[in-house]
Amino acid sequence: MDNPIINLEKLSKPITKLVDVVSKGIGTLYAPFGTVRQAEADAKAKIIHAKADTNVLDIHERAQHRLIYREALRQENIERIASQAALELPNSVSEEPLDDDWVMQFFGCAEDVCDVDMQMLWSRILAGEVTTPGQYSKRTLQFLKTLDKWEAENFSKLCSFAFTTEQNWHFIIDDGFTYTKLNEILGDGNWVGHFSSIGLLSSETSMHGASDLSGMKLNYFLDKYIIDGPEKPSTTSIASLEIPLSIRNFTSVGQELARIAEAAPMDEYIVGLCESLNDKDINVSFNKVKPDVDS
Repeated sequence: MDNPIINLEKLSKPITKLVDVVSKGIGTLYAPFGTVRQAEADAKAKIIHAKADTNVLDIHERAQHRLIYREALRQENIERIASQAALELPNSVSEEPLDDDWVMQFFGCAEDVCDVDMQMLWSRILAGEVTTPGQYSKRTLQFLKTLDKWEAENFSKLCSFAFTTEQNWHFIIDDGFTYTKLNEILGDGNWVGHFSSIGLLSSETSMHGASDLSGMKLNYFLDKYIIDGPEKPSTTSIASLEIPLSIRNFTSVGQELARIAEAAPMDEYIVGLCESLNDKDINVSFNKVKPDVDS
């Protein structure tokens, strides 16, 4: 219990809560690498005393070293993620404790993540869950565990085209202009199809008449917009039917990962999108709402 890594008396409440969560996940607050080194020394001593059966002990020794190396690497991964999560925490967090099952699943998945960039995603999830428990599902943890780095990077770029509703649900407008701009960034490919197939985007689009969307409030990153569309047709004749606007929603997993994607808005995307829609006789415009200014 000597030389604690973290002095709890000097910590703020957010960090203290994070330390408590990490301790549940790894079982200790103190000198984890010292413990690993001691375990390695103890293991070597046992192996030395057991040299009588050489054929058996050689494989035991190799297995012991493999386990020690793997667990030390896992410990290092966890500590990197926890350290980065501490930097992501806000000044105050919820008093609500984290679900124990969630904590165990988190560290069970995160311990094998060695890539620094992917560790950053895990640290944001940990910080977000410490801040407000219930933000990230166990399903999302399992999904992220199998997500390749290139998929995570490209999904972040896809999020540059995402709008959010007033309920903070992400979606993209499924238009040829969006596909063209996405291919300019990621290279030619069916990227929307790929992210749909792995479960980040809905496999189906929803179709909406422009008049039905008129008045809808949405956000594009920090900018707020209201959709301005035509009046509702007064008749149902074929001539009066509207060309629908196609929207593709993010799945629940995609929604959660979009929060930590740290995407950046695309310059002139709104302008180009509106021009593309109007060229198809989908007559909508995105009117930017001016931010409130305190007098």
